[in-house]
Amino acid sequence: ASVAAFALTVERLGIVGAVVLVVLVSALASERFRWKAVLPLALIMVALAVGLFTKGLGLPFRLTPF
Repeated sequence: ASVAAFALTVERLGIVGAVVLVVLVSALASERFRWKAVLPLALIMVALAVGLFTKGLGLPFRLTPF
């Protein structure tokens, strides 16, 4: 579900919003879901995705929908 959510939202929400959505959808699948653990993970994953895909590989992803 999270891969489909990314594919359907990356153009509308930008890579930042899509990655946050992927982390949230994936975390909601766990019985041990905790906001205190998910929010830092989402921030780290956004930083890695932006750094790797847009800066490192030069892919033309929008960062945000604005």
